[in-house]
Amino acid sequence: MFGFSCAYNQSKHKIVRHLEDVIESRGGTFNGDTQQGRFCFGERLGKLSGQYHFTDTAINIEILRKPIYFSHEYIERHISAYFRRQLIGADKKASVKTLVAEETAEFV
Repeated sequence: MFGFSCAYNQSKHKIVRHLEDVIESRGGTFNGDTQQGRFCFGERLGKLSGQYHFTDTAINIEILRKPIYFSHEYIERHISAYFRRQLIGADKKASVKTLVAEETAEFV
């Protein structure tokens, strides 16, 4: 298990809605709200599962299970990149599904 935090500046509702849509559209499960939740996705190379909780300025993510092929740093880097590009508004042109597909293609 390991954890990290990602800053955000959009509404918690919007973030939760994005995450739920993206994870479930890729066959994963998402159960959560604007306070805390759990997620799981991936198949080919193994499951990635974890939980999150919001603070006033960050979402704290704890990875509970990961594919053996990927380091903690790799997973943190890709999830953090997703938050930087999508959830803090750095890249308005890319769709959520495209971004997550790029960042998680190895997991599925």
